[in-house]
Amino acid sequence: MSGLSFDAPSRELRLAVYDGDRKPWWVRIAPDGTLLAAVRPIPEGMPRGHFADPAAAVKVACEALGGLPGYVEPVERRLIGGPRALASALGRIGGVPWELELDEHGLLVVTGSAAAFADELAADPVEYLVSWRRAGLITLTEGTVRPALAPVLPDGPVPEGAPARFAPTGREYVLSAHERFTTDWALHVLPDGRIVGGTGLIQDIPSPTSDPMDAMAWAGGWTPLRPDDQDFRVGSRDVLRGRVFWPSSFPLVAWFSGLNALEVAAGGNYLAYGDEMRETMDALLDAGFRRHPLKTLRDALPGDRIGAITLGARP
Repeated sequence: MSGLSFDAPSRELRLAVYDGDRKPWWVRIAPDGTLLAAVRPIPEGMPRGHFADPAAAVKVACEALGGLPGYVEPVERRLIGGPRALASALGRIGGVPWELELDEHGLLVVTGSAAAFADELAADPVEYLVSWRRAGLITLTEGTVRPALAPVLPDGPVPEGAPARFAPTGREYVLSAHERFTTDWALHVLPDGRIVGGTGLIQDIPSPTSDPMDAMAWAGGWTPLRPDDQDFRVGSRDVLRGRVFWPSSFPLVAWFSGLNALEVAAGGNYLAYGDEMRETMDALLDAGFRRHPLKTLRDALPGDRIGAITLGARP
């Protein structure tokens, strides 16, 4: 596979060199010494031949990659039963990396410095990591392979051609126009009607009929709206804000269907954004989100609306 072979280490191992959280070189070894998998493509200068000691192969790889740190990482597997929501996590204990993966069938794989705690993690990996202060958690995602996407409001310059303001509605929202999967333009509107941010380019500017104007009437008066063709549409998405009990220093993000998303910042202030989020937030608050945000989200996962939860750093 990569010109490497090893004496039997008696347990599954991964040999890895790290550049931050990226691994430019790694190989996985079975307990009998069989090479199970390796990084592709293989960088120049990587170890080849037979090694009685896996650490010697790691040393060669580290030197070839300019002195980057490398580790001989134990791998522990536990079958904890399914079906399960997918989960993945990264962290460092005493500066030594670890990672965790849980598939939909309940197969838990713990690699690195947390492997010694595989039995404890098997009860509820997510709950254990959240409450384990020494875990050195960097990021944790449950529900999908990819981290949840935080809500992003248009904060660029207000596009030329937008009115000075809209009629007050008492609610914060984003007004946007779309063609297929692209956003032509978007405007961030406050409850008093002021426009505080935007993105895109507004073309075919309509003549103002009143000041301040009704946002949907202004957009609908000239944007091609076709009820039978969703390729062309204009609409508004609610922006909801509040505060919950969240003493963690990590942000908490939940991604829902479509463009609906929620972020709880460190300290407890939350921002929810999307065309279905008002109803969703009402349901979450009724279920205890204000006092137990993570538990409430996890209880709703997997579900018809919620897709993924991410705690900690995001790409």
